[in-house]
Amino acid sequence: MSITINDESFPSQKAARARAGEILHRHPLMEPITGPDLDFVLALFLQHPRAHQKAGTGLRHFVVGNSLHGPVLNFFVVRTDGTYDDFSIKQCVAAAACNTDTKELR
Repeated sequence: MSITINDESFPSQKAARARAGEILHRHPLMEPITGPDLDFVLALFLQHPRAHQKAGTGLRHFVVGNSLHGPVLNFFVVRTDGTYDDFSIKQCVAAAACNTDTKELR
């Protein structure tokens, strides 16, 4: 079973998380993510079980920042009203894996 995020296929959740990690470490803190990385991060974010709630007033952009839950880097969604929230790569990838499983059953 492969996992697909933004037309990229991964053999495992670990491989998909590693791809997200590459993006995390490539971008400066609190600078908007752009280009192909933005396409991947948006597709990843949309897999989050609470993406709609986390988007709040609407999406302005995504950034890399220090996690609110420990000394690690994480993605943040920056909303149109200037507020922001982090989101779990692990939760997004797990949801993408479930969505891929569902698609394969059809």
